[in-house]
Amino acid sequence: TKYHNAEVAVVEDIKGKTTHLISDINTRLGSTTYGQMRYTPAGNTMLLEFASSLIAHEHLGQDSATDILNISLDTATYIAETYGPESIEYEDMLYRLDSDIAEFITYLFAQTSDVVVVLSTPHGTSPSYNPAMERARERLNTRQMEVIINAFLGGRYGSDEYILGFANNAIYLNHTLLNSKRLDIDKVREEVATFMLQMRGVASALSATTLRNTSFNHSRNRLLQRSYCPTRSGDVIVDLLPGWIIEEDGIRSSSSAGYNYDRHVPLVFYGAGIAPQRIERG
Repeated sequence: TKYHNAEVAVVEDIKGKTTHLISDINTRLGSTTYGQMRYTPAGNTMLLEFASSLIAHEHLGQDSATDILNISLDTATYIAETYGPESIEYEDMLYRLDSDIAEFITYLFAQTSDVVVVLSTPHGTSPSYNPAMERARERLNTRQMEVIINAFLGGRYGSDEYILGFANNAIYLNHTLLNSKRLDIDKVREEVATFMLQMRGVASALSATTLRNTSFNHSRNRLLQRSYCPTRSGDVIVDLLPGWIIEEDGIRSSSSAGYNYDRHVPLVFYGAGIAPQRIERG
């Protein structure tokens, strides 16, 4: 069954876009049927049905040994990225996912009553960068940003390739080149961080040097510091403004922003006599 993208043009006011079938979407795994299913509610349904079969086949929960079954339902991420969280496609997926989870839990407790179900998600997702009836949100073109920063450094230290790339919201500098020019890497990091504050869409930019040597308490910089790893993170960590995302082909919404719409997520424990209660934490 093909999944119709019939309403996204109407709901999000995309001029000139007609109804599409799943085969018309850049799914990145378009050559495989299973890859395309990840962009439909059927992806969740199929995975939960597989999990049900696995429970029966492997006799999970039928002896004194504790069994752990992890199920990652990634369809929500793919649909949010492709259509946006405001879309009919995303809403339809949520309704069907609710039904699929209810059916799975009913089946699970029919097999064994001695079970704890934990539901959560690693992140939320941003608003679509071009939602209907609102001022268009924007995206950060990282390749353009690299060219601008490289030109900035070239003007100070001579034309060269100073930027290795951009990944995980961070600029990676060419340390080999900087060392060959006998430049102070910490100084260059700070210069790049200060320069990036002039770019549209950038809320803040912190150098690795600052993240290592400064103690942040109750600010968004504290969140950036907690995610910083000296041996793997980049030289300048970038924090985008609310609603801004990294520009990628076919991506309308993404995570990793660190704002409440992305990091305020549910954690649900169910079963094993756990008493009902609700706890809210910022």
